Amino acid sequence: MKVKDPVCHMTVDTDKTPHKSERGGERFYFCSAACRVRFESEGRK
Repeated sequence: MKVKDPVCHMTVDTDKTPHKSERGGERFYFCSAACRVRFESEGRK
């Protein structure tokens, strides 16, 4: 499945990316570790 990275808005393949985070029971997918770290540190949604 393809989704948008919530930080940079790139398209991410959920089956291929190792960069994931969960918040409030929802899973988010990222194009890179940098986007995941930024998301987690800023408390984005």
